[in-house]
Amino acid sequence: MNAPAPDRVVYPPAPAAALRTLGAGALLLGLALVAWVLARSAGLDRGDAAYGPALVLLALCALPGLALFATGAWRALRPGPLLVLDDRGFELRTAPFGGVRRGSWTEVRAVRTMVRGRRHAVVLDLTGRRPCVIDASLLGVPGTDLAAAVRRRLSRPR
Repeated sequence: MNAPAPDRVVYPPAPAAALRTLGAGALLLGLALVAWVLARSAGLDRGDAAYGPALVLLALCALPGLALFATGAWRALRPGPLLVLDDRGFELRTAPFGGVRRGSWTEVRAVRTMVRGRRHAVVLDLTGRRPCVIDASLLGVPGTDLAAAVRRRLSRPR
């Protein structure tokens, strides 16, 4: 027969996090546009020696801005789950450099909270792997509540 569905808790992204990302991308794109307009109004043309470096600097501002804007728009319009806690483990769906994306509860050695400024994070220390950092501000959940939910998962018998 079919196995029962695992008990899942899904944390969607906080709308403010998506809008912050969207705003940062719009800001960088706006800066690139202002730089382009200033360069054109100063008479910078293709034949000038400074045209190439100016174009590179413009691209270094515009491309990350476009990436941030697209990411923020995607998260605002299609908010999928960022964190899933179930009977088997956890799955974190953020940027790849944010830590381990999947893990089982048997790998978690310790759960701790971390505060930097006004940002709260929950750190899962994993056996044999680098720690997984879950930014609570991206989820719109207080860090202490998120840590308590993870600890409840860890205390369940397997």
